[in-house]
Amino acid sequence: MTREASEFFRRQCYVSAEPDEELLFQVIEVLGDGNVLFATDFPHIENEWPNSRPIIDKIYADIPEADKRKIWAGNAVEFFHLGN
Repeated sequence: MTREASEFFRRQCYVSAEPDEELLFQVIEVLGDGNVLFATDFPHIENEWPNSRPIIDKIYADIPEADKRKIWAGNAVEFFHLGN
């Protein structure tokens, strides 16, 4: 291989995180904030909606706001080509 597997992953792959993913900060440490998409698992019965926000605020309190913005919305806009 011409590159590390992690480099291919960062270029081509995304992971999703639900509101109660307590180890998301470790994923961000390894992958960075650009490969993580937010998922609510709605409309499945085991989802946290509409109480996702308080769970997110508590569990992800130590994640920088800029990273949160990318994970909660920005990465999805890029992934699905929803921007300008």
